[in-house]
Amino acid sequence: MNGSDEVIIDKFGSLFRTKVTKDGGLLCPICGEKEGAPIFFSEEDLIRHLTRHELRKKESRGESNAPE
Repeated sequence: MNGSDEVIIDKFGSLFRTKVTKDGGLLCPICGEKEGAPIFFSEEDLIRHLTRHELRKKESRGESNAPE
């Protein structure tokens, strides 16, 4: 798998730089281009995936989004 072009996605005031496959799929900038890495065909799916990365990171640090 080889990302051919880089694109910048602007969602909710955040900018994400990622690569686009020859088929038009978006690669996760965190997972990269390794074998078995997910490919997304909508910006919304990629953003949802990136949000999960952030949630896992917070959980591993013992942080919570729950109100106190």
